[in-house]
Amino acid sequence: MDARYVQAKEMAPQVALMLLVLNERDAYTCYHSAGVVRWSERLGCALGLDEPQLKTLRTAAALHDVGKIGTPDSVLRKAGRLSEEEMSRMRSHCESGRRIVAACGIEDAEEVAEVVLHHHEAYDGSGYPDGLAGEEIPFYSRILAIADSYDAMATRRSYRGALPHRKIMYELNAYSSRYDPDILRTFAHLLWKQTGG
Repeated sequence: MDARYVQAKEMAPQVALMLLVLNERDAYTCYHSAGVVRWSERLGCALGLDEPQLKTLRTAAALHDVGKIGTPDSVLRKAGRLSEEEMSRMRSHCESGRRIVAACGIEDAEEVAEVVLHHHEAYDGSGYPDGLAGEEIPFYSRILAIADSYDAMATRRSYRGALPHRKIMYELNAYSSRYDPDILRTFAHLLWKQTGG
């Protein structure tokens, strides 16, 4: 089991259990979720969040894709482009995740569930499931959107290799209208200090 997953296990028992189930269902999704925890926490610290806020953010990051437990392999593991119907099925993981998190009995379950529901919303209103825009999107969901995108591009997938840091930053900037500009700027500065570019 990956070291990033082990770090995520240090969360509440219900979260660790859901991650264990997610790992059994799809190891990549669990691995990716642990990466999103890492990036979200670093970004949250850079944004000045306190420890209770970081705890909520870490929990939402760990569980942001838990709804994919119900996504069929034919969609979840497809190497090529998804059809419209398959994309609709993939997008339903946000609502499934909200229901799972709301029912799991963790602290701040309703808040975390809302963050999970909206982590694919876009700042320009082009995201899903509700087409929220700007500050209508929960703050933690706006953080997750960036951390999720970065980690997804930084890890190897069935249909492509991991992208290098500079290429990922190019992609984030090319689609910057999807992200909160202040949070994206903070993230870019954070990584610039780490990588020097």
